[in-house]
Amino acid sequence: PQSCGARADAPQGPRGDLHVIYAADATANQQRSNFPFGVVTGTPTWTSTPPAPGGEVSRLGRDAQGRTVFEPRPSRRGDLARAIFY
Repeated sequence: PQSCGARADAPQGPRGDLHVIYAADATANQQRSNFPFGVVTGTPTWTSTPPAPGGEVSRLGRDAQGRTVFEPRPSRRGDLARAIFY
């Protein structure tokens, strides 16, 4: 992205997108690897530890077509969509 907000005096001008930086759970990030995002059907092969309130989890497993996919917890799906979109 060629967004505003990065240092304008950088050698090539503003180039970074400072608005799509999010903290990541290292274990979940390792499990996701390069698998695409999707909806896990059936029994997941990996489930994250639930955060304190809410009990939402991320999951790794197979989708309806049999592909291995990573399903992020519901409260983070909008953040991921925005990061990918921008």
